[in-house]
Amino acid sequence: MQIMSVNIFKIKNILFLLLFVCLTNTNVYSNNFEINHKNDDTLKLNSNYFKSYFYDTKYILTSAFRWKTKDWCKAGIVVGTTIGLYTQDQKIHNFVQKNRSKSVDALAKIVEPAGGYYPLAALSLTYLGATVFDNNKAKRIALLGIESYLLSGAFVYALKLSGHRHRPNTGDPFNRWDGPQLSTHNLSFPSGHSAAAFSVASVISEELKETKWVPYLAYSIASMTALSRVYDNYHWTSDIFLGSVIGFVTGKTIVKLHKNNSAKLTFFPTIGKDNFSFYLSYRF
Repeated sequence: MQIMSVNIFKIKNILFLLLFVCLTNTNVYSNNFEINHKNDDTLKLNSNYFKSYFYDTKYILTSAFRWKTKDWCKAGIVVGTTIGLYTQDQKIHNFVQKNRSKSVDALAKIVEPAGGYYPLAALSLTYLGATVFDNNKAKRIALLGIESYLLSGAFVYALKLSGHRHRPNTGDPFNRWDGPQLSTHNLSFPSGHSAAAFSVASVISEELKETKWVPYLAYSIASMTALSRVYDNYHWTSDIFLGSVIGFVTGKTIVKLHKNNSAKLTFFPTIGKDNFSFYLSYRF
């Protein structure tokens, strides 16, 4: 058993370093990634980047006011699926826990960190490495990934505090909720690990979609991470589904809002020593 834990630890670090190396080493990219190279430096770690957190959050939270019929249909499918899974949560939980195996135990331990703090650490190191190697593409991915990770985490935590659903490992039934309150206990719904995994996977998939295998790998790891939370008895199935959707949508939206070729209007007041003015810019 001790040998197994050592091997798992090594594999976790290999996955961690693989992400770091792949995003910082320019040799792993195809020539297609250099098409927009001249615009890659539009996203920098500066005040505008941190301001974008506010504007992007506002855009996401108010997006329902801009939805069209197809968007409402998609939202309806998500809500309907979540409710459908909710009604089957207890049965799925019981089935999974009765059919555990050592091989799946080992796999779950390997992929589970992909939804914890590992992605944030990996993206931070990626940005530092990209700065050293002057790789603008990797910097962009790191900054977008970090924003997606943090914003999706904020959305998820707000929902957690609103419901306080009991986790399956407490032994309580699937329909046990405490309701809105300021407490760090019973925060099962939705799954933060699932949201984190998909928020980063969606950014990487969008930014590196020219390499066909990247989206498949990224979403496969994210999916296994989400499923491991059910397998390890930390979440119900409906928890990981909604968490995954939140992470996926947040990541896709963040990339869309920061597209290099999209026009962006910036308008904010500036206060000088003896004057007050407005700054207006329109970037193409």
